Amino acid sequence: MKREYRELWVILGLLALVLPVLFFSSLTFASFNGNLPDRPPTATPVASPVPGEEPTATPIPQVVQENVHVAGGFIHLQVDGGKTNMWTEVQWLAGDGNWYTVDGWRGNVLPDNSVVWYVGTDQIGATAWFRWNLFDYEGGQLLATSDAFKLPGATMQTITVPLAVR
Repeated sequence: MKREYRELWVILGLLALVLPVLFFSSLTFASFNGNLPDRPPTATPVASPVPGEEPTATPIPQVVQENVHVAGGFIHLQVDGGKTNMWTEVQWLAGDGNWYTVDGWRGNVLPDNSVVWYVGTDQIGATAWFRWNLFDYEGGQLLATSDAFKLPGATMQTITVPLAVR
């Protein structure tokens, strides 16, 4: 075999070894570089293929981690009653006396009739009042509004707000 072909095969062989390593390491870096969503996605009920059956939500796997330190806190809505696919929005009371919807804290009620949102460390101990609005579906009729509440005052604290639907 000629010398230039042998050198070409050596270079191609090295590339075949190095390129997969670079490719997979960039995937690993991209998936763990902190670009995580603000909250986990919620399960969305799917239409039943059989008329008359109640739609069911996709099960959400529960992940249990021990010795995990959370820098922020949580707000937790627990709904008593209602139906599937209800929608919630959290609002805050501004100094002008009006309630404004918090863009990041909107979504469907989970199958266990709860919603949990993360509260970042910059919001821990905030002095503003908040409330939950519960709708029959996104953009639908308002079913109930919770009492006003404050955000957690300390890290790893959860504020639970019960809300009954008649």
